[in-house]
Amino acid sequence: MQVDGAPMSACLLLATQVDGTAIRTIEGLASPLQVAFIDEGGFQCGICTSGQLMAADALLRARPDATEAEITDWQMGNLCRCTGYYGIVRAIAKARDTG
Repeated sequence: MQVDGAPMSACLLLATQVDGTAIRTIEGLASPLQVAFIDEGGFQCGICTSGQLMAADALLRARPDATEAEITDWQMGNLCRCTGYYGIVRAIAKARDTG
């Protein structure tokens, strides 16, 4: 999820901590990122996909010209045990490049 545009771990926040903030969840995301994740094999089992997509969306909003190193740094809070991150990084870079 995103709180005021910043990626956050939903499981670590109480509702009282986000009172009065703008909250965005995967359900509100309609983005070329989702297509890029499918095209580039950015997910397999789907467990980390929501967090990966929300972190990537926050990154591309903050840094539309993000480098590969920045993409990798922003994804550090999401654990993926299926893809090895290569497809995820490719997907984010593709979304960045296609707008």
